[in-house]
Amino acid sequence: MTVLFPTNSSKTSTTGTSNNEVFSPIALSDDVPTSQGYIKPKSPVNIVALAPFNIEDESEGQASWYHASLHLTTASIGTGILGLSKAFGYLNLITNAPGLVGCLFLSAAFVINWYTSWCLSKIHILAPSKEYPKGRRLKTFLEVGSYAWGNKVANFILTPLQLLNCVGTGIAYLIVAGNNIQSLYRLYGGSEDTKLMFFTIAAILCQLVLCLFPSLESFQGMSFVGAMMSMVYAVIAIVLCFVLYGSPVISPEPSYKISSGMDAMWNMFLGISTVAFLFGMQTIQPDVQSTLRRENPSTEVAYMRGLAGTYSVSIPLYVLIGVAGFLTFGEAVSSDILVSISDVSTGSVVKIFITIAQVTVIVHVIVAYQVWSMPVYALFESWLAKFNNKNKPQTDDKFSFSAEEVESALTVETVEAKSKFSFKLPLSPTVIAIRFAFVCFAGFVAMAIPFFGDIMALNGSIAIVPLCFICPIALRFTTGDDRGSIGLPEKVWALSIMIIMCVIAVIGGISAVRQIILDASTYELFM
Repeated sequence: MTVLFPTNSSKTSTTGTSNNEVFSPIALSDDVPTSQGYIKPKSPVNIVALAPFNIEDESEGQASWYHASLHLTTASIGTGILGLSKAFGYLNLITNAPGLVGCLFLSAAFVINWYTSWCLSKIHILAPSKEYPKGRRLKTFLEVGSYAWGNKVANFILTPLQLLNCVGTGIAYLIVAGNNIQSLYRLYGGSEDTKLMFFTIAAILCQLVLCLFPSLESFQGMSFVGAMMSMVYAVIAIVLCFVLYGSPVISPEPSYKISSGMDAMWNMFLGISTVAFLFGMQTIQPDVQSTLRRENPSTEVAYMRGLAGTYSVSIPLYVLIGVAGFLTFGEAVSSDILVSISDVSTGSVVKIFITIAQVTVIVHVIVAYQVWSMPVYALFESWLAKFNNKNKPQTDDKFSFSAEEVESALTVETVEAKSKFSFKLPLSPTVIAIRFAFVCFAGFVAMAIPFFGDIMALNGSIAIVPLCFICPIALRFTTGDDRGSIGLPEKVWALSIMIIMCVIAVIGGISAVRQIILDASTYELFM
């Protein structure tokens, strides 16, 4: 099973005996089996932290900084960029400078995210020890948390946050897919009366098929195509915004009205939370960093160089699409900029490009949904594997299980496909039912509250801000080898960031829920 990973299957244990292949959804990569053949981890890690890059535990990463930059660019340029124009509208606080405040908040998020990424990069490799002469590599976010705070605290804090992030992003992607399918339908003369829910159902049906793939490796070619799509629709959206700027086809004329009073405050935090959604790369940073080769002896410099390469591409795109979309459509801009463009598209050339953009969005989000859902599937399936095998020998850790347990609980007998791209179904009916249930749950939420911008802001405030702006600082200050030499200025800077981000997480979450309620008050359920 590729949703779980083998731990030290070919190593020799400390007692000199050969280890059996053991699977554990919560075992650190460097732990060894006990005499009974089960993992007894010092710092268990939840399945939701599985590395998406499929690195073998025994191997050393050999990638260079530009490989890391490619991975991070793929992760950073996604559908969140489509909501930036709306976020810039929420952050429009200066009368004669539309978009300026949005750029300032985007710049601030970049600076803080750079610092928190640096903090996390410094604790990827621990100090050399007798057991690990080169220093132990912490390959997932939860491995870092478990080492720093202990198993219970890390799983209590980080696991729910990562699950919220995965589930929230998946729901947002279903909303985007439904909106863009509907927009394409109307662009080519479809009825305006056809309800959005039917287009969302079409996206859900696609997910019900794709969720039958056992793991990401089963459709990695599709995943690569989906990643390329994001660059295409981002560039097309920027170009079309500039083409349509000042066009008489935009009605009503763009307005850059500034909110006042409490509305201004709520809108500001809503916009900040939306911007934060774009800076969620720390959730995969240890995974990416573990692909890098050691350099004297750390990977810190190589990772930060790769991050600089990513930001050199993503930040200009963020600024351009945020400013161009808001200037072109004003406060009436949709939370999905492509929908606003599609509503006013005129001429065959513009129509062709908006079609290409929306098709690429649909392909991207349909594939990306599975990328974000696989950890959720794996978590549920790991529980199922354990509790379906109560007659097996038990361990100190109720979530550890052997390869045989995984095989009996999660697989059915299949003939190995000779073709690399042949479809196979190594999933039991129970596992399929679990996956179907999760897809239907996410789809129901997407149909009930199809407010992409609001869901994105909610996810940014309650998941991304704690995970990517607060936790990395706390982890470094409690775990980093250099924590004793941190100066007072940096301590003040770090504490200020944590306090400000805690405020943003709380008020941003409240503002997102408030906006969902406001939008729902004018929305017909399952319209």
